[in-house]
Amino acid sequence: MAAFKHADSTELAKLYSVDAQLLPANRDFVSGRHEIKLFWQGLMQLGVTTIKLETLEVEASEGRASEVGRYTIHTAEDNMIDYGKYLVVWHQQEGQWLIHRHIWTTSMIKAHESRI
Repeated sequence: MAAFKHADSTELAKLYSVDAQLLPANRDFVSGRHEIKLFWQGLMQLGVTTIKLETLEVEASEGRASEVGRYTIHTAEDNMIDYGKYLVVWHQQEGQWLIHRHIWTTSMIKAHESRI
């Protein structure tokens, strides 16, 4: 989160494996470090300055791990603009844990869903 706080999408992308994929809601796969860097850079340019994570569960074995948790996304004014849950699959490569797959989904209720 330090890389995100400093708006450093290059350092943020280095946390991902070379063949990593983001699976954001309402978008297709975002594949590879370069595309992941551009994705996070785009969010930063839109005014997102902080993502807070709350890890709820981690399971690991033989160079792979999964992490489940909650997130909140904030602007520079600390306004929360989204919250939800996430799943990260980690791979250990050359002694370093890197994010291999990363998916999240909002828990915010859209206006049309609140009427259902």
